Amino acid sequence: MREQKYSFYNKKETKEGKASVWLFAAAFVFFLAGIVLSCIKHGEGGPLAGGFTLVSALLAVYSFLTGLKGLRMREGGHITAVIGSILGGILAVVALTLFLAGLS
Repeated sequence: MREQKYSFYNKKETKEGKASVWLFAAAFVFFLAGIVLSCIKHGEGGPLAGGFTLVSALLAVYSFLTGLKGLRMREGGHITAVIGSILGGILAVVALTLFLAGLS
C-alpha cells in the first residue's frame, strides 16, 4: 500500500474560520459592554444592557455556525474554524443564560 502524506503547516486558513473568530470577537465586545453597563448602573441596566447581551448571543451563535461551515471546507486549515466555533458556542450559552436570567 502506498503511504499518503498530509501537510498541515502550509495551508491557509479558510475564510469562514477567520470570519468565525472575528464574529466571536465582536460578540465578546458586546457581551463585555452589557456587563459593564449593568455594573455601572448597579444592576439596573434595563433594556440597553439586555440588548447588548442579546446581540452578543446572536453574534456568538452566528460565529458557531460559521465555524462549523469552515470545518466542512476541504481546502485550507481548520484551526481558526475550530477556535471560533468552540468559543462562539460557549459564549452563546453564557450570553443566553445571562439574558434569560435578566428577564426574571
